[in-house]
Amino acid sequence: MRTEIWAKLIQLLLEVRPSTRRISALWTYVPPAFPKEEVEPCYAELKNAERFLNVTVRVVESAHSEQIPAALAQIEAEQPDALLLTSGVPLNLRSTVAQFAVHKRLPTITDVVWVTATGPYPPLLSYGPVWIELVRSTAAGIDKIMKGARAGELPIRHPAKFALAVNLRTAKAIGLTIPPLLLARADEVFE
Repeated sequence: MRTEIWAKLIQLLLEVRPSTRRISALWTYVPPAFPKEEVEPCYAELKNAERFLNVTVRVVESAHSEQIPAALAQIEAEQPDALLLTSGVPLNLRSTVAQFAVHKRLPTITDVVWVTATGPYPPLLSYGPVWIELVRSTAAGIDKIMKGARAGELPIRHPAKFALAVNLRTAKAIGLTIPPLLLARADEVFE
């Protein structure tokens, strides 16, 4: 798992609300589903981002669906300025999480585009790998394996292309105006 994305997500939150100092992260990348060796570099990247971007990131882990309500209660108690969501938030709870964020007027960002199953207000920002590129890369690897290549000898490929999505309906609901330069960089703008 590449870790550089976490600092970028925080940077994007700061672009939409520069006064942000406290960020809660609803973190679903939790062992044993995600190996400790993959998760620890992510936490290290978050710590580096805290130092360089002058913010505090409080990680609230949620390994299972039934832990989401308690995680949201903990986030509410911390009174963050923004919310970082990982893509592992269960589909059936994404709408609940999105409604929580709008109710608390929290700018949100996630590492994958949430277009469906989020009710009227998907996260404000999404920044992550372009999935079709990942599928193509995977298909190319499978093709090589089918032609006799050994899977263990194929190089690990990291995502090469990332996309930024902005949801203007969510921005309006939480009272934010998206900076024009950020809108100009967006690959997708949802209204």
